[in-house]
Amino acid sequence: MLDHYKKYFYTVFADTPELKKLAYQLRHQVYADKYGDDVFNSASNTKIETDQYDEHALHGLLFHRPTDALIGCIRVVPFNKNYHSHLPLEEITRNFDPDLLPLSEIRAPWAGEVSRMAIESSFRRRAYDISFQLKDHVSGGVKNKRLKINYLPLCLTLIGFNLCAKANLKLPVALMEPKLAKLISMFGIQLSKAGDIVDFHGERAPYKMFPDASYKHLRPESQDLYHLIGQELNVTHPVPQWPALDPIQQPNYRNVGKNEFLPRAVHT
Repeated sequence: MLDHYKKYFYTVFADTPELKKLAYQLRHQVYADKYGDDVFNSASNTKIETDQYDEHALHGLLFHRPTDALIGCIRVVPFNKNYHSHLPLEEITRNFDPDLLPLSEIRAPWAGEVSRMAIESSFRRRAYDISFQLKDHVSGGVKNKRLKINYLPLCLTLIGFNLCAKANLKLPVALMEPKLAKLISMFGIQLSKAGDIVDFHGERAPYKMFPDASYKHLRPESQDLYHLIGQELNVTHPVPQWPALDPIQQPNYRNVGKNEFLPRAVHT
């Protein structure tokens, strides 16, 4: 998987308005394709999808190396009361389990949301899909282009975790489809459902995500992929960087002191 990633993909931190606009355009393309043109906060005339959280969010872009085509993006929205009184998912649901995820835990300096994961439609297909749109730009057969399992959601999740580290966030949450949660958990990503399923362009549920515990459960090759993506995003930090907070050992954070969430390293 790591060699496959090095050959076919690379990650970029969207730190300019031009790069961020690429993410907004891809989001519009993906969401319009999946749900119709009038979805989320899409502006049909500008062909972008954006909202009030994007200005203060961290954005990561996933590119297809042979063509330099943008094929994936994800963002992390740190909670910052100076800009917003809540996280984006709270606009969709606040039906959290109060024992697992009290509002005080997602409205804290170490909290944030991983959201707006989008993958270009041709890359959501399997390796054996002969209609792969970029096939003429890549040498070799179909088997050389894709692995048997689509690991791009893992790549975007690792991008999100690196962005969390870059923003000094300890407790990211996400609103995602249960089938996506199941897929990334197969790779070792540690997350726990924190509320009921809601109908928002399909079934979605709030999840707590555990970057430090996830790192421990990743296979060595996936850990190396995490580090490589961090290098591409220019995230400098030791891993694991926080005290171990395994979701199995500590299903909620009520008894964890505030100082235990503070990172032990400075991220640049």
